[in-house]
Amino acid sequence: MAELGCRPPTALLPLRTVLVTSEYQRGGCRGQWQREQSVLANNASGQECEPGMPLALYTFGQFIEPADDEANDGFRDLAAEIFRAADDTGGLLARSGFDLDEASASAWGEEVFPRFYDNRGDGWVPATLSLWDSIEASFAFTYSGLHAQALRRRREWFREGNWPPLVMWWLPNDERGTTWSEGVKRYEHLHDFGASPFAFTFKEPFNFEGKPMKIDKERARQLRAATALSVQRASA
Repeated sequence: MAELGCRPPTALLPLRTVLVTSEYQRGGCRGQWQREQSVLANNASGQECEPGMPLALYTFGQFIEPADDEANDGFRDLAAEIFRAADDTGGLLARSGFDLDEASASAWGEEVFPRFYDNRGDGWVPATLSLWDSIEASFAFTYSGLHAQALRRRREWFREGNWPPLVMWWLPNDERGTTWSEGVKRYEHLHDFGASPFAFTFKEPFNFEGKPMKIDKERARQLRAATALSVQRASA
């Protein structure tokens, strides 16, 4: 039987806001930050879901036209807004991306690409690498808002191929971050051998114990609503 990422898999109660401390790695620096975050109670006593390992997410795609072609202007405009939205999203611990400066990007090691990469002189692709505090938080961001809009329009900009769109894996708690090369290794493993605890997708996810799991769509919905509310309050 598939298990929820939040243990134990009992009936969920409403969200409530707590002050949490998270590890981060950005711009070559490591440290902690504190912020308000919505959490879910997992039983009648109000106990919160037991925290698990950080979730790493690597995405890869290739443009139909050269990267700097005006055909990709719509994507670039939307991507800038998506990155800003990601930074305001509850559950995001850290990210890289092609909008960051060189110092910030170097925290994730030298950027490398999967063997599917077709170098046409661009020297880069819109790959991303990020860390999340749960698979539900990552799912909520990926399939809602501006990112969902970009997914619906992806055939305008990206080539169709037999490579997967993304890969995920859990980081042990003693690891503070990950690298581009690790993302590529997991990505190619997913393509070659299918989903496993080593490399998986939203369609075939595994929990941090290595067991097949079911994404809690209701929890994802509540996290999405909590993020929208936080952004609305911040802009008021």
